[in-house]
Amino acid sequence: MKSIGFGLERLGKIALRWPELASAVVIVLCILTGYGITHLGFDSSVRDVFRTSRPEFARYQQFLDRFSDIGADTFVVFEGDHLDRHLGALRDIALEAGILDHVTGVVSLFSLRTLGADGALGPPLFPADLPAGEALAAMLKRADAHPLNRGRLFSADRGALVLVLNIERSDDPKATFIAVDSQLRQLFAETLPKGVKATVTGLAAMHRYVVDELERDVVVLNAVGLVLAVIIGLVTLGNVWAALITALPPVVAVLWMLGGMGLAGVNINLVTNVLPVLIMILAFADSMHLTYEVRRYRRNDAASARRAAYRTVARVGPACVLAGLTTMVAFLTLALSDSALIRSFGQTGFLAVLGAVISVIVVHPLAIFWLGRLGLAKSWTVPHKARRIVSLRGVSRRCAAFTGRWPRTIAVLGTLAAICLGAIHLQVRPSYSFLENVPQASEAFRALSVIETRLGGGHTIYLPIELTGKAGLEARKI
Repeated sequence: MKSIGFGLERLGKIALRWPELASAVVIVLCILTGYGITHLGFDSSVRDVFRTSRPEFARYQQFLDRFSDIGADTFVVFEGDHLDRHLGALRDIALEAGILDHVTGVVSLFSLRTLGADGALGPPLFPADLPAGEALAAMLKRADAHPLNRGRLFSADRGALVLVLNIERSDDPKATFIAVDSQLRQLFAETLPKGVKATVTGLAAMHRYVVDELERDVVVLNAVGLVLAVIIGLVTLGNVWAALITALPPVVAVLWMLGGMGLAGVNINLVTNVLPVLIMILAFADSMHLTYEVRRYRRNDAASARRAAYRTVARVGPACVLAGLTTMVAFLTLALSDSALIRSFGQTGFLAVLGAVISVIVVHPLAIFWLGRLGLAKSWTVPHKARRIVSLRGVSRRCAAFTGRWPRTIAVLGTLAAICLGAIHLQVRPSYSFLENVPQASEAFRALSVIETRLGGGHTIYLPIELTGKAGLEARKI
């Protein structure tokens, strides 16, 4: 009879036949992938979310290639009571911000210019010497009516004002933004009027927060997952070594996945960020099955650790491999997506699950072998330490009996539930907002909300205009 695991479980048998050599290969792989983690990058690019093969994205990409600074704006939001009383200081800040490193331009209330009768640009709306009293009020009224303002640069209640800084493009946008942000904070500390609050926000700031969150998630979620895996192993198996052996293959699988991504130059993004936890869960479930089966052979048949591991791989290994293969097929279906981000997620997930399957089938039996060699697997035969598993087996048996008693009823109810939930699913409208990935408690998120609610919004629609002929902007036909 052919194996349901398509023979992949034989990797575990081969590893047990030459355990020293197999262990050396695993250690080398762990060292290489550990080095790869040091090169792991994080990507928060919004553009990749919408990257497809459609002509609309091709035109958008062409637009970005022609106007490379588009989308690099950073906003500085000033808040306070009666900001019109601090216009002189705020204008000085705007001028100083324009000469900071990596800043290529600043747009603000003070950038507004008058328009002559012939359509030519006149002098700045705000002169070098700002007036006071009614003259300043009249000037602000003209600014409110200016087509480039109308509440977008200075709120009507005089409580919010924004500077728009264009940041130069670089190979490391996060480092560039951090440098600009540091300079701005120093500028605020030296020149910001009392009672005025300044906050840096915008897409670059959002990128920084998202990358910081991605880096934090990779560390925190995997650490928490590892601790929970060990705790579950202790509670279920009642043995420290059994719990650690069960948690080892998931850790190796995650190490191989992250290190492999680093070596291949594949960055962690908003989608692939969930893969480490998913891989840890899948590998832990299979590893738990193997650990339980090893304990059963050790307890009932008094088999050696090596023999118990071999028999476990032969009996349970194919089912673990099959479970992994079905998950891999599920990931491969994502390759049919028109989105490059989803396709990349599917391909990375496929390889990650493959690595998890190999880790479980090879690393787990090797760990059992070395525990037996070191004499640390004897405590697994203690009967009372398997009571929790016995109780779980009773629950499983009752569930199986219930299913066997009412198969048609359960099948009909399951089908009806699938149809109803499928109909509900069709009503869900796809949507995406970059702000969903930004901590809502952050100052940048709050400042962006101020722009949206009090300053007319920070989103821009770009209208590319193709110029025909050699006349350029002087051409009559556009």
